[in-house]
Order: sequence, then structure tokens, then C-alpha cells
Amino acid sequence: MGGWLVEDSDGNLSFEPFPGDLDASICHISGVPPPPDGSVAVIHTHPIYPSERIKVESCIDRFIEEEGIEDPEIRDQMRDQLLQTGLMMWQEPSRYDLIYSETHTITSYYMDGTLIEKYYDGTINTEAYEVFSRCGF
Repeated sequence: MGGWLVEDSDGNLSFEPFPGDLDASICHISGVPPPPDGSVAVIHTHPIYPSERIKVESCIDRFIEEEGIEDPEIRDQMRDQLLQTGLMMWQEPSRYDLIYSETHTITSYYMDGTLIEKYYDGTINTEAYEVFSRCGF
């Protein structure tokens, strides 16, 4: 889940959610369209808690693929082990998150089970890690 914080010509802010047909799961999202006109920030959820271990097969398969392990025996062993122990999910922006932010020079946040983190400052076009309380949300 996520969307854009959009400012109109009078300075009023509104939230415009991402389209409902994105390629998304607990471990990834892709296909997010460019921000609408007037967007000042983008925010999305990371639906996990820090250091949570995920045992979702599609996430484990994606992780193994991204690791570039070519030996089928090692891939199978790693997959079996991760299905038992779970894949450690770190609370940080993905490569896709950063590429999107840099491409569109937009300030970017994610919200997980414990915090909100600003990870890219579109006003100065640089990574910027700043943590905010969820204030009970």
C-alpha cells in the first residue's frame, strides 16, 4: 500500500493512493507509475517488523534469484533452509525504492510496524535517513 502526497495550487495537501493493479507482495512492489502533478512526497508500507523472518515462498525464491546463485544444488539447499528459518527482512529501502525516488526526484518515506522513515530527500536529490514516530498509527 502507498501513494503520493499531492499539493494543489492553493497549497492544500491530499493523498492519492497507488493504483490497485500493481505487482506487489509482502516482499516487493514494482510498476509504480510516475508521481501525479503536484506530488511532494511518496510513502509506502513495509508490512513487516524489524528483523522479522518471512517464510513466504515467493519472497525466498526472489531473494535467491537476486543473489545470483547458479548451482541448482546450492539454490535448493538455501531454499530449504530459508523455508525452515525464514528470510530476515531488513527495514531499509529497496533498490527499486531508491531508483524510483532518484528518477522522479521525490521525497520518499516508508512505514513499517514500528516507525516511519524518510529515505530520500527530493528537494536536494540525495539519500536522507530520518526516523519518525508513528504517533500511535
